[in-house]
Amino acid sequence: MTTMKTMKTLSTMAVALSMLTMAACSTEPAAQRSALLRGEVLDLAAPAGVSVGVVGSGPAVQTDDSGQFQLAIPAEDNVRLRFSRSRDGISAELELEHGLFGHRNIKVRLKGNKAEAVQIKQERLNEFEGALAAVDQAAMKLTLVGGQVISLDSKTVFDPTGDLFSLASAAAALQQSASVRVEGSLNLGSSVAAIIKIEVDENGMANGNDAGVVSSNEFEGALAAVDQAAMKLTLVGGQVISLDGKTVFDPTGDLFSLASAAAALQQGASVRVEGTLSMGSSVATSVKIEVDGNETETEQHKNKGGKS
Repeated sequence: MTTMKTMKTLSTMAVALSMLTMAACSTEPAAQRSALLRGEVLDLAAPAGVSVGVVGSGPAVQTDDSGQFQLAIPAEDNVRLRFSRSRDGISAELELEHGLFGHRNIKVRLKGNKAEAVQIKQERLNEFEGALAAVDQAAMKLTLVGGQVISLDSKTVFDPTGDLFSLASAAAALQQSASVRVEGSLNLGSSVAAIIKIEVDENGMANGNDAGVVSSNEFEGALAAVDQAAMKLTLVGGQVISLDGKTVFDPTGDLFSLASAAAALQQGASVRVEGTLSMGSSVATSVKIEVDGNETETEQHKNKGGKS
């Protein structure tokens, strides 16, 4: 009896192990992405020129005259930062645990081989994502399919997990009919990118003649304004999303009409929208509207869809 029980237990364990192995093999690796780290070194008589980098990956950056720096770091992993400057013997490391939103703002006190985090704050930025339609290198602007315009400045950080790292290379890719996608984060209340990732789809071409090109474009961002008469939503950053009679409201959201979205904004609520656009247009095929802390309308419309 004991032998039979043992064999049954081993058999069960083998099946479980086999299922776990199959699940591990079938799981696709998560897409890499970076977060933005803004920081400042404190209590140095001459704060400029301190090298700051992630141990084991990526190039280092230098602090400016006020001791500030910006750096792309892994969004979902713990990070070890290295601070160094040979002229005064600075050589210190500091470990950061990954944060809820990834983006962080940190103040660090350096002394010799010691680095102390005086302050660490989560920093919430407005996300953007879409297919690239045009590049204006002189004005440092990117235009996405759907009309959203993303500005860059001297502080914009290019995500090292991307494929391209300049406006010139993005423009060249478009001229070669490549399908280019961008994503990143905007500084709050502006259309200026704090961090941007530019990727090239080698299997799909921008003219849509080759396999691999997507048939719709995603959008996401904080809601800035609602025009009910024109059936349009304006996102922070300027992107305008149009709705029509075929637009479907995602039933997993909180709000299911332009009127309720407008009312939420008027009440000072923080409203976010996401969805998909018809290829080559600014018309949403589907839209999800969420409100921080709002459950009333979600419960009323649970498991129900809607149209504009």
